[in-house]
Amino acid sequence: MRATRAEPGCLEYAFSPDPVEPGRIIVLERWATQQEFEAHIAAAKARPPKEAAAQFKAASVFVYSVTGERPLGP
Repeated sequence: MRATRAEPGCLEYAFSPDPVEPGRIIVLERWATQQEFEAHIAAAKARPPKEAAAQFKAASVFVYSVTGERPLGP
């Protein structure tokens, strides 16, 4: 996670086990621009897989576009 967080444009990157569903991992990524996210994905695909890397059975990927943000509350 540290290496990804150090990449240009990475605002947030975390993964953790799901506390309710065993064997499920939740990944959260937030990038400054679509181009920086795409560069991250391209670099990840170009790296050779690690022997100890998790083996995915399935994945669901969703991209959300946000037009703004504000603090929660009044």
